[in-house]
Amino acid sequence: MENNIIKRINLHLGAHKTATTYIQKVLRANKDRLLSHGIKYIPMQNVRRNITKAIRVYRNRGVGRTKTVTDIRDFINERFPEDCHTLVLSEENLVGNCREIYFKADLYPDAEERLRLLAEALPACDINVFFSVRQYVDFLPSAYCEFLRHNDFITFEEFIGRLDLDGEFWVRAVNAIVSVFGRENVHVWPYGRFRGNSVRIMAELVSSADIRLSTGVKEARPSLSDRSVRALYRLSKELSPAEVRVQVRAMTDAYPKSEENTGFMPWNEGQRLFWEGKYESELVHLRHDGLVMELD
Repeated sequence: MENNIIKRINLHLGAHKTATTYIQKVLRANKDRLLSHGIKYIPMQNVRRNITKAIRVYRNRGVGRTKTVTDIRDFINERFPEDCHTLVLSEENLVGNCREIYFKADLYPDAEERLRLLAEALPACDINVFFSVRQYVDFLPSAYCEFLRHNDFITFEEFIGRLDLDGEFWVRAVNAIVSVFGRENVHVWPYGRFRGNSVRIMAELVSSADIRLSTGVKEARPSLSDRSVRALYRLSKELSPAEVRVQVRAMTDAYPKSEENTGFMPWNEGQRLFWEGKYESELVHLRHDGLVMELD
């Protein structure tokens, strides 16, 4: 890469269930337009196959660190044209996945280790990292529905049952990112503010407010509704967890989330107030640390 061009890499790391699919679809739909302005976007699936997979294989199979770092750096350099000043990557699985809430009783517990390997592999650039946090009352049921798509059936109570209720999950996840990339390079926005600030946030992600991005992308895949999850609960009384897993798509198609079929909402009033309070407290913490973007 040429030394006379200030190179920038913008990493959008999620979190899951915070409009990541929408953001990735917009970026992909505009990749040629972005490229004409010196901004290269690598589609999420390419990042997942070549970077996320390399990190996972290194951690799980003991592949040499030097080889992993070299392979990732080569992949990035080959896709970062000399005449481009900004590279944009968006891949939520770089920090972990929703399965860890159940299997590791935490939210992105290995994020720091994974991101340190990624940071080591990145070429010398100005790095900016973007991350969205979501109200637990909505995030945890959405993460559970995502879990059901890929794993044998368990109840929501089992899914969150081992979480430490005193844990500051978003604060800890964001601090893991900060520990790797530095406070001044990390930018967080509350998911609830995305719809009203999507133009501003997308401009930050591509480091340009001058490009008019086309946002007419297809709707995301159908989501499990409260009715469809309740149907799976009923099936679990007759079928094995593996057999219920096979029925997830059918129940999603039968009762997709819509105005009539709202999203899964498992909380009683006390639980709802508890998780709402926890999120608001953590958001105050993140704002105090200067990590939350100033939005309208």
